[in-house]
Amino acid sequence: MSVLFFVFLSFISCQKKLEREEAQSKIISQLNLPQKVTKDFQTQLQIGKGWYMTEDGIVVQNITESPMSLLKNPKYYPINIEPTKNKYKMLEKEGLIVIDSITNIYYSSGGGKWFDYGYDAYWKVAPTENSKKYFVNNNEVIVSYKMFDKITGISEPDSDGIIKVNYDLKETNITPFGKFLDTKEQIISSTSNFKKYDDGWRIMN
Repeated sequence: MSVLFFVFLSFISCQKKLEREEAQSKIISQLNLPQKVTKDFQTQLQIGKGWYMTEDGIVVQNITESPMSLLKNPKYYPINIEPTKNKYKMLEKEGLIVIDSITNIYYSSGGGKWFDYGYDAYWKVAPTENSKKYFVNNNEVIVSYKMFDKITGISEPDSDGIIKVNYDLKETNITPFGKFLDTKEQIISSTSNFKKYDDGWRIMN
């Protein structure tokens, strides 16, 4: 009688269905949810460039002074990025970045007694203490978090005993840098394959 009872329990155990709660727990563990979602963040933004040619015969290299004090009537070409500059200014206003205006002057000879002076104007951006938690490195920031949402369906086993579990992940908790980079909340649908082993259900992919 006891042998039959043991066989019966073993049969019931083998036939145990994969429950949604167990599938969810294993998916969360495998994907290490919640996940940080990151994107590249430009920390150097060119805002203008210019040049000047002189015949004063002076060879100048590695100049550090302001171009306005060195060059006579320089030709300056601002780059039309006002919308982007305004977005950076908003981050600065919120205390999340510090913007330094940098001018890089370089020299190249034009031949003979002519000399070209060129310069680039750009912003260099650095995080503040309040925003360091969003920076993965100097050029990558956390924009949102990927969370488990729900199981949407569990299939019957196929001929190999494989069960398909459909589920949704949700990209949410948009950070200030996520808003800056136009990150939106979204639902991400996916599928995992499960198979029953002697120690329980395992994810196959």
